[in-house]
Amino acid sequence: SLIKGKPAEVYGNIKLLHAYTYIPDCATAMVAIAKDEESWGRVWNVPSHNISTEEILNKISAAAGGPKAAKSKRIPEVLRILLSPFIRPLYETNEMRFQWKSDYVVDSSDFQGRFPELNLPTNIDDSIKATVTWYKTVYNS
Repeated sequence: SLIKGKPAEVYGNIKLLHAYTYIPDCATAMVAIAKDEESWGRVWNVPSHNISTEEILNKISAAAGGPKAAKSKRIPEVLRILLSPFIRPLYETNEMRFQWKSDYVVDSSDFQGRFPELNLPTNIDDSIKATVTWYKTVYNS
């Protein structure tokens, strides 16, 4: 929506911190773990950016050439719950509600200590710029 100059539809409090992961970083991390047999058999948190949804929306808007203060519209929780049995994408959000009630961040210091040469996560502004460019290319925006 932001890339097309429209408000982003959001759930929950956009001022709370959330872990945002750049998909190429996730892929790089998975390959590194797969190649390192000593890393197998345990849980790893992929390096992510723990920032507010409001901040990431502003960064996306700016990278897309829009205003630095992104517009968003919050879908009220009661409306989301009432409509979720009839609108599949809303139904799918039910199990994710806990992520919008308080900060949802990850600690990837173990991964970064084990694989420091990967230098993850990618700079957030670079990852957003690449994602916006990809989106515009794929969707002709």
